[in-house]
Amino acid sequence: MGVKLNIVPYDAPPPSDLQQMLETSDMVWVLSSCATKLTQQHHDKLAQSCFNGKPLYLIADNYPCVRDVSPLAQLLFNMTFDGDEGIRGKQLSSCAAGKHQACFEKHAITHGLHHMAEGDTVSHIHPLGTPWLYNATPVLWSSKGHALVQVVEPHAVGGCRAILDGGGLTRIVARWGASTERWIMNSFAWLAST
Repeated sequence: MGVKLNIVPYDAPPPSDLQQMLETSDMVWVLSSCATKLTQQHHDKLAQSCFNGKPLYLIADNYPCVRDVSPLAQLLFNMTFDGDEGIRGKQLSSCAAGKHQACFEKHAITHGLHHMAEGDTVSHIHPLGTPWLYNATPVLWSSKGHALVQVVEPHAVGGCRAILDGGGLTRIVARWGASTERWIMNSFAWLAST
């Protein structure tokens, strides 16, 4: 399987350039920053791409570093990134039955993981009501018991498969390790298996 990777510079491209990138990409990963880079036109193009079935990974950090992904999560999934939890690299392990704190659930994106860094600073993800058109499932729980990562599956009427990650920025960048490599590979494979 060949995959085309488009890396967008720190500043968001003009919406017309984003549209061309979306047409030639297999999936979209959006890393948020503390400054707003995406306009409503960007959000509309990303939303249309998702509605057309292109997989999406939204990566955030603590508030206020959710400014680009939180409006997109709200537009697409009726969910939002919020909060500022200072964790400083707590290690998560597999969830015990009924436990939803400092752990990860069994899922394709956690397959093969024994431990995982929570992230240094994280935001949690919560629904603003009923997520329409999607089945959302928390797969990673913060040490404070909040949903840190949720995966969404489209219903039969369409839409995209997505990962909403409230601690991905510091988990991927600041806490890189063997479990992070596995997380990235698993996430990529799960998103690509639509």
